[in-house]
Amino acid sequence: MWRVKVSVVNLTDLAGAELLRRVFSYSPTTEEIDLFDISPKRDGRVLVANFDLTGQIPDRPPEKWKNFNKCRVGIY
Repeated sequence: MWRVKVSVVNLTDLAGAELLRRVFSYSPTTEEIDLFDISPKRDGRVLVANFDLTGQIPDRPPEKWKNFNKCRVGIY
């Protein structure tokens, strides 16, 4: 796993971020992430990045997430 600094993106501003908007009352950012996977899709035009948000966990999690201590996100 790599810790990287990337351009800051408000994740709830991205298309398809409905779940993030439901579980965060604020907009989590990519200011600091723990990157664990980048993979190209077969058609070659899409990259998928999977990472954990560093120091940001949902403040409105569903009951089944109550004991979790990190938030894993995938974007493409």
